[in-house]
Amino acid sequence: MEKLKARHTTMQVTILEPQEENKQKLCVATTHLFFHPRSPNIRLLQAITCLRHLAKIRKIYGRDIPIIFCGDFNSTPDRGVYELVTKKTIPSNHTDLYAGGQEEFVSDLDLSHDIAFQSASGTPTYTNYVGGFSGCLDYIFISDMLGVNQVIPMQNHQDIILNSALPSVTFPSDHLALVCDLTWIDSS
Repeated sequence: MEKLKARHTTMQVTILEPQEENKQKLCVATTHLFFHPRSPNIRLLQAITCLRHLAKIRKIYGRDIPIIFCGDFNSTPDRGVYELVTKKTIPSNHTDLYAGGQEEFVSDLDLSHDIAFQSASGTPTYTNYVGGFSGCLDYIFISDMLGVNQVIPMQNHQDIILNSALPSVTFPSDHLALVCDLTWIDSS
């Protein structure tokens, strides 16, 4: 737990309220989980902390408040963070929890939540393309009551590798933007 306490992360949460009365509110949360490639255990603990906070938001604003949970999760789709967010649980013996060795393993954790999320932008081949690594690390997760109208296509691979890696003159970040058009799903 000491390593987790030393690895701060942030989640910004905003509740958007329409100007018209009796219209649906929307919760938008964004985070940036710990970057180190050998720390999926830390990212899992950070992710469950974020998800538990979003559950508290639902208790305050009602279970029907839609949530957009997005950001740089520093975790590929085959790792525990993606599984935790999209499947609502991971086993307490998940391999990502052992990444820091036995001295960092935290036992008896409830790694589950009750918000049904899906990735609105899918799982692109990569959102991060740097020397020695390329992979999907960024996501736009949406809860029920939100649907996807369209996902803006990713940039052309040839344009991305033109300057060997990201960031570049053309793409000023080491991450590519995910853009999608969402819609309300009628709950009636």
